[in-house]
Amino acid sequence: MLPSSSSSSLDGDLFAVMADAAPVMIWMADADARRTFFNKPWLDFTGRPFADQVGSGWNEAVHPLDRAACMDAYLTAFHDRRSFEIEYRLRRVDGELKMCRKKVVLVNAAEPLPNLSFLI
Repeated sequence: MLPSSSSSSLDGDLFAVMADAAPVMIWMADADARRTFFNKPWLDFTGRPFADQVGSGWNEAVHPLDRAACMDAYLTAFHDRRSFEIEYRLRRVDGELKMCRKKVVLVNAAEPLPNLSFLI
């Protein structure tokens, strides 16, 4: 399910179509810092099904030596309500690890916490 600040499911559907067509990996999280949306490039890159990625399951594709730092940076920025950048190794669909530089942007920061999302 796609979180949206709009009450229209058409807006959510349009976002999903645009996100899937983007040449970058995009995800979103809910107010509890659980990831709730991954675009097609993210799913194709990791080769893992959506159901295995939601919540904190996405972190299983992060190199074991990078997981703690990656999760700590994410949760700290999430709770501080700020954007951040990080580099970490992410396992590709073929099992190879690739260094990823992620820019995580806070969306709807001025709105109440339930509408808080991150994009990557």
